[in-house]
Amino acid sequence: SQIRLAAAVPAIGVRSDVIGVSCLATAKLLVTIAIGAAAQRRKILDAQMLSSLSRAVYNIFLPSVLFVNVATTLCSQSVAAVAPVTFLALAQIAFGTVLARLACMLLRLDPWSSDGRIVTVCSMFGNSAALPLLFANNLFASDPARLG
Repeated sequence: SQIRLAAAVPAIGVRSDVIGVSCLATAKLLVTIAIGAAAQRRKILDAQMLSSLSRAVYNIFLPSVLFVNVATTLCSQSVAAVAPVTFLALAQIAFGTVLARLACMLLRLDPWSSDGRIVTVCSMFGNSAALPLLFANNLFASDPARLG
């Protein structure tokens, strides 16, 4: 029975170069986090400085990285290649909205209350922060299709 099951499940090829690049991108992220934690423990960064850095990253650097990534993609790709991404993003937002309404009903939250709005926004735009984009950027940085 195990042999038949293994034959029925398609093989998923994992390229070692993809794993290597993925591990490198993760390692860079973890080193950055470790440097920040060490700086905080050694009192190099105090609470006020951390708050200021956090606001600068959130209000300046992340939007800048997103803008550059989107502009680079739009300039380097044809409209036909980019248009489906727009529709898929809109579909994700619509699906997230429906899920948020269902979650609010299940949790007995008013969708227009503060908690309901938080659930809605988190469901609509889940995992769309810059971190996945930065990770993907590092992951595919040496991809020959991207370099050509």
